[in-house]
Amino acid sequence: MYIETSSPRVQDEVARLESGLIPNPNNQMCVTFWYHMFGDHVQDLNIYIKTLNGLGTAKWTRSGTKLDKWYQGDFSVVPTADFQVVFEGVVGSTYLSDIAIDDITVTNGDCPARDLCEFQDSGICNFVQDSTDDFDWVQNSGSTTSANTGPSVDVTYGTDFGNYMYIEASGQSVGSVARLMTSSVTPSPGISSYCWFFQYHMYGDQMGTLNVKIASTSSQAVLWTRSGNLGNLWSVGYASVTSLVPYQLVFEGIVGTGERGDIAIDDVGFTLGTCSYQESCDFELGTCLWTNDITGDVFDWLRLSGTTASTYTGPIVDHTTLSQSGFYMYTETSSPRVVGDNAIFRSPEIIPRVGDGPICLTFWYHMFGTDIGELSVSVVTEPSTANQAVTLRWLVSGQQSTDEYDWLSGQFEVSETLPFQVTFEGIVGITYLGDIAIDDIELINGTCTTQPSAADPFLYVNNCTCDFESLLCSWTQDTADVFDWTLTTTSTPSAGTGPTSEHNAAGGYYAFIEASSPRVVGDAASLISSDLYPTTPGSACIEFWYHMFGGGVGSLNLYTSVSNVRTPVWSLAGSQEDAWKVARVTVASPVQFKVILEAVVGTTYQSDISVDDILYTSGSCPPIRTCTFEINSCDWTQETSADQFDWSRLQASAVSHSPGQLVDKTTGTPNELGKVISCT
Repeated sequence: MYIETSSPRVQDEVARLESGLIPNPNNQMCVTFWYHMFGDHVQDLNIYIKTLNGLGTAKWTRSGTKLDKWYQGDFSVVPTADFQVVFEGVVGSTYLSDIAIDDITVTNGDCPARDLCEFQDSGICNFVQDSTDDFDWVQNSGSTTSANTGPSVDVTYGTDFGNYMYIEASGQSVGSVARLMTSSVTPSPGISSYCWFFQYHMYGDQMGTLNVKIASTSSQAVLWTRSGNLGNLWSVGYASVTSLVPYQLVFEGIVGTGERGDIAIDDVGFTLGTCSYQESCDFELGTCLWTNDITGDVFDWLRLSGTTASTYTGPIVDHTTLSQSGFYMYTETSSPRVVGDNAIFRSPEIIPRVGDGPICLTFWYHMFGTDIGELSVSVVTEPSTANQAVTLRWLVSGQQSTDEYDWLSGQFEVSETLPFQVTFEGIVGITYLGDIAIDDIELINGTCTTQPSAADPFLYVNNCTCDFESLLCSWTQDTADVFDWTLTTTSTPSAGTGPTSEHNAAGGYYAFIEASSPRVVGDAASLISSDLYPTTPGSACIEFWYHMFGGGVGSLNLYTSVSNVRTPVWSLAGSQEDAWKVARVTVASPVQFKVILEAVVGTTYQSDISVDDILYTSGSCPPIRTCTFEINSCDWTQETSADQFDWSRLQASAVSHSPGQLVDKTTGTPNELGKVISCT
């Protein structure tokens, strides 16, 4: 049986399948079934026990896509009246959300033991409490007794009906310890390595520590540890055990600074062999443990085989199988996406194993299309904690692949001792011709260099040079201003203001502010550079080209910024010539700093301001270069307030009242342009 989620179905519609009426058995019963939940937008499968009082709350629930295979599920129930079992499928956001069930059985007695401990039975799988600690772990369902800490549902059923184990921090002293241990594990002959896995929940602003230890008659060692508030969610942990002698796995909870420090565990089990990095993924059977970001981006990465929806961009085959039947992840940049939209794909939390050295993160990427935006990879240490820190580790922009088949290799080294996550962020380029894809992510023990070398973000440190051909380069939009700068290759949308093309007139990109409604006078948009090294003992020069033409043009300002404190270093206001002009500003700072370009909207919509070709070099700005006036007026400008008339740029032969034939100094001919005073 399955639910078909194609049109005319819409999100959140439900379909329920009910059993016949089952007489009250007056004892415990087990409901067993198989389920299949595979698709990019799978939503919910819920199971209820229906009586004359209605459905009540779900006894078992699952959400989101799994691997493309059948899973067994079960739960125990003690009915108090005649009942029906109800399966409820909920439609997801697209047709890629079908849910199927099969082989449902309802039997007397408890559900049989599985190859992992779900803590559903009163015997808690023969786990034992340590008699030498300060207090005991507690079996519980639903929320813990303290507010703002602990889980509200278990992992096994995903409801407040299922059980888990936890430590209750209320009434305990700081540093009090509770230990829950497996029964003795005797390694099988010839097998010494095991990978233990478990779910843990550490939510509360007074959180303590959870340690996982191995204990034998002769020694005890910490295999895994986490501390602090990790958010209101269940996470998966892994611990490799290598032992030839009997041992016990110990879950040690240590109380934090107060009652909001409940720690919970659930679904403990093991597999043979050492733990591989579960974060490696080829996307053939799903997204593994990787997920789309929920709050930090605009849209999602999609799992796909074959070509993307847009022609002339994206791959035709995956990297794993090099066929149209293999899967990869990609960002679809067609409408409604706009330039600058971002999509973040996040790994599960990775906890460096005790004794392990550096890790090499390898992956394959595909960036084919004339308007590719940017792909970056960051490492997030201590995620979901007050100490969370994000470090950019890999960055490329613009078209990289030569065609639809050209997958490229990327890698960089991670040398973290703290728990971390990896994020892939795709940023939309100027048009729909900007699909970005990734495949075959793998974590390998050992060192490696950044590949390609140009992807090393260190190259962007102390470098804010940018021609805007690869989006904003190392510059970022200020999130604290009123609106953003825009990139374009043509004229700005408003007549009578803005340039017709970039500074070099070669059809490339430049950045501008659009002063039309809803903008009002005084609105500001800022671009912020990457970090720049101290210039001590010297200085540095920032050169950029600007265009400020139109009625009521506002101002263009340049600042240096240290610890978010801005210092003005250059400013220009009002309409200038309808031409690109160059500015050179010498800056100096004894500490690390940033440069900020701020454009302020003027009094009318005809006040667009543009910048292009930013160049940052060490040393003071050189004197204004020689100008022959053959092409334009260079960066020379007319005095507007202290003189009576203007200089004119024209051909020497056009000066009719010269006493002789005037020739241009540069070329020595009368037909070239020179700078003369036209007196009339």
